[in-house]
Amino acid sequence: MVKKLLKQNYMVSLFGRKYREGEVKLADLITRLSGSMTFVYLHVLAFTLFFVFRPFQIEVFNIFLSLEAIFLATFIMINQNRQAEMDEMRAEEEEEDTEEIHEEIEDIQEDFDTLQRDLAEVRHLITKIESRYAGTEATKEEKTYTHSLPRKKSPKP
Repeated sequence: MVKKLLKQNYMVSLFGRKYREGEVKLADLITRLSGSMTFVYLHVLAFTLFFVFRPFQIEVFNIFLSLEAIFLATFIMINQNRQAEMDEMRAEEEEEDTEEIHEEIEDIQEDFDTLQRDLAEVRHLITKIESRYAGTEATKEEKTYTHSLPRKKSPKP
């Protein structure tokens, strides 16, 4: 699914299509890392070390934190946009699948209706054949009955 999304190139890449997959993977990696407890532990460690050793002024540290927040927000937005595009593609695929299923159901219903008409015609023909056969049987019985009756002897001249 992701490769199909990449081929369609929904998101714009600064370096072109060639590097698009790498950019998406990097954004995913950063987003996954920033949403983990490891990220929280690293920040607790970094803040503790900063306040213990104070390698530079707090203002510079604030600038670093602001830049980090900007980049993290950007990566999160990239990931959300890509997820929205994937959801849209899934919805389109589901819609296409639903349309195909409806068409198949209509075809099956048409076939079923045809079979019902054919079955009705066969039943009608069977009824016709049975009625003819019953008529033939009755005629045979009549013939048998008339043959079994004693014949009148014709007067001899």
